[in-house]
Amino acid sequence: MVYKFEEHVRSYAEKALKELGEEVHLMLFTHASSCLYCREMEEFIAELQGFSPKIKVTKGLTPESKEAKRHRIAYMPALLIHGYKIVYYGTPSGQEVVPFIDTLVEASLRTPKLKEESKRRISKITSPFHLRIFTTPTCPYCPGVVSTANRFALLNENFRVDVVDTLEFPKLVVKYQVTSVPKVVINDRLNIEGKVSETEFVEKIAEARYIFH
Repeated sequence: MVYKFEEHVRSYAEKALKELGEEVHLMLFTHASSCLYCREMEEFIAELQGFSPKIKVTKGLTPESKEAKRHRIAYMPALLIHGYKIVYYGTPSGQEVVPFIDTLVEASLRTPKLKEESKRRISKITSPFHLRIFTTPTCPYCPGVVSTANRFALLNENFRVDVVDTLEFPKLVVKYQVTSVPKVVINDRLNIEGKVSETEFVEKIAEARYIFH
């Protein structure tokens, strides 16, 4: 079955991606011999590129490639927004497509839509923060959490965000004891579970600074 955007998502993408400023470069990591969902990700990318010539994709990257090692890509399929430490493990689908599109637009325009106070506090972070966000395509609260985390990474290079589709990576679900979504794992040590606002998320990051250092 060929991947197709739902009609309301297609309408949203057509309008939103007209706002792209600079080109957006994506890196697609797949493994033909042992990747159950790689073809779906490839079809998603083909569909996405049809909306704008400013979306550029480097394809054919494998787990053994130097790019995979450089960007610490651990699982397949993976989609990296080049220039930022934002990686999608699994195809953005369902509720996750719109926040993904929004992230591309904000990356292109270099304008993460955070509150001014959030920008001030996140900009001051000088130590590494690795945020793993576990989602499902039908989760109503996941898009808000993912969008906020992605904006942290757009604003501050000390943030890395891995958005993980729990349906595609059940072994990670077990490893990180994911029983509900959204779930954010910070530096493999602290958890945030359930709906969280931008302000609450920033507070959690501020608290984590003192725990880790």
